[in-house]
Amino acid sequence: MVADAGRICSIEHESSSVPRLLTACETELSDEHGANFVALDESGMVCAYIISVIVLDELHIHTLATQQRFRRQSIATRLIDRVIDLAMRKGVLKAFLEVRSKNGAAIGLYEKSGFSTQLIRKKYYSDDGDDALIMTKNIGLGLKIP
Repeated sequence: MVADAGRICSIEHESSSVPRLLTACETELSDEHGANFVALDESGMVCAYIISVIVLDELHIHTLATQQRFRRQSIATRLIDRVIDLAMRKGVLKAFLEVRSKNGAAIGLYEKSGFSTQLIRKKYYSDDGDDALIMTKNIGLGLKIP
């Protein structure tokens, strides 16, 4: 998946007001605790991705993005479902993510996927002063499934 870092960063630049550097993408994609998935378009190119990490009994979703022309096709929902399924099989109890309060589309997607806001970090983002919503979802009973 590290080989896809350039394409992933390209999608992130299209999707984020503060995209990460290529080296940061490569580091996250090579994390031994990573739970990362990509979706491919008809030509085999990455069109969406989810970058997350499993730490003990928690799943931390760091980034989810879909290339503009592939949005509203349930690709992001399927990526969330896939990483949640993996986390459940590894005995994870809860999933966490952070989203900008002004990102209504993402908030709607996460709520539809069963996440709810647990905490608001006021004026968290330095680029525009937006609040950060910390959203969680209970996902398992802590039983590892082989």
